[in-house]
Amino acid sequence: MKSSSLSPTRFPTRFPLAGFEQDSLIALKKSLASNKKKALQALVKLNHLQTKSEKNLGVSLKANGRGFSSFDAPLLTSLASSLALRGTLSPKQMSALHRVLPRYAAQLLRISLPNKIAKMQG
Repeated sequence: MKSSSLSPTRFPTRFPLAGFEQDSLIALKKSLASNKKKALQALVKLNHLQTKSEKNLGVSLKANGRGFSSFDAPLLTSLASSLALRGTLSPKQMSALHRVLPRYAAQLLRISLPNKIAKMQG
């Protein structure tokens, strides 16, 4: 049986996507894994989707596909708090953020796609 390994250019997805969406997802995952500005913007967007109690407790209380997963919530809540307090993250924190954020690319794509369509239409 072949062992599956992830190359830096291909990331697994949970949902089948149209070709252009798949390409967008791959590009976004690469960007989140390497671009500081995009990663910080994504962290702020995802943190905004957390409820107030989830932010305060540093956990994910609802499995609703919005915001942080229960596994990542403590780390990402801490990073979001540090960013809010200091306006930046340390190199070690950025490394952790770049490692974790590609998991959220599909969610971020779902958030941004309606905005892009609205801009194109109006």
